[in-house]
Order: sequence, then C-alpha cells, then structure tokens
Amino acid sequence: MRRFYFRLERILRYKRDIEEKIEREFQLKRAEYLKVWNQIREMNNKLTDFIREVKNQNKEKPYFTAEEARAVDSYILRLEVTIEKLKGILDEKKAEMEMIKEELNRAKRERRAIEILKERSYSRYLEEVKREEFYELDDISQKLYLNREKLTLENVPLEEM
Repeated sequence: MRRFYFRLERILRYKRDIEEKIEREFQLKRAEYLKVWNQIREMNNKLTDFIREVKNQNKEKPYFTAEEARAVDSYILRLEVTIEKLKGILDEKKAEMEMIKEELNRAKRERRAIEILKERSYSRYLEEVKREEFYELDDISQKLYLNREKLTLENVPLEEM
C-alpha cells in the first residue's frame, strides 16, 4: 500500500509561512497602536494632574499673575494639542492595523481552504486503504476456503466419489 501524499503540501507550508509573517506584522502594528494609546492616556493623566495641582494651588494662593496665568494656559494648550496629534496618529495606526487584520483573515481563509482539501484527500485515502484491506482479507478468506476444499477432496477415497 502506498503511503499518503498530498500534492499541495508545499503550497500549504507556504501559506502557513505567509500567515505567520502577516501575524507578526499585525502584532507589531498592534504594539505600535497600544504604545500611542498609552501615550494618550499618560498625557491625559498628566493634564488632569496638572489641572488638579493648579486648583489646589489656587486655594492656597487665590490669585495668579498675568504671566503665571498665561504660562498655565500655554502649558494646558500644548498638552491638548499634543493629545490631539496623538489621537490623529492613533487613528492612522488603527487603520493600518485593520488593513493588516483583513489581510491576515484572507491568509487564514486561504490556508484553511487548502487544509480542508488535505483533510478530504486524507479521508479518501483512508477509505481506499480500507477498501484494499477488505479486498485482501476477502481474497485470503477465499483462498483459505479453496485450500480447505482441496484438502478435503484429496483426502476422500476415490470410491466415495
């Protein structure tokens, strides 16, 4: 009996390699996305902490000089602009990540289609093996039966025939 051979095995390995490469690329893009997201969160925390600190300082000293007020406003504005820029970058990273995710899903579908072909081919192979095994066993049992009849015919005296 020949052993199982899938003609598209090389293509399947190639598709798996492509899928793994795209998966790594997706993970890198996801890491970049999370890095920007964490930066936005840190900047928001920094802004809230600064505003809270200014309010607490305002209780101790209820007035600001014009220069201090301008500096505080300028700092808050810079933080808000930075946060907005980071949100723009975050949107770009999310779009890149979604694009690669679609590519990854397509690669998974292609690999899965070939795997289904392999599974079907293997099940046909197993059926063929069972069928050949059945015919071999049937042939063996027929030969045993014929040999048994020959033995009984040879042992029977000629007068009885």
